[in-house]
Amino acid sequence: MSKLFSLIPDQIRDKLPLTEDKKQLLQQQTISQNIPGTILRDFQALLEFLQPNGVEVSSTYH
Repeated sequence: MSKLFSLIPDQIRDKLPLTEDKKQLLQQQTISQNIPGTILRDFQALLEFLQPNGVEVSSTYH
């Protein structure tokens, strides 16, 4: 989570204080295909629409 947070530009990150209690709340969240809401299924449907043959991913940045 901290790596993801570090990708946010400084000028935006400074306006989004992530306190310890907020970090704990995020870590306690259950995330699945149905919780919270249908966002993961909706995003998957969008990806399938845009890339019917899948999206190629890599563990390295190019």
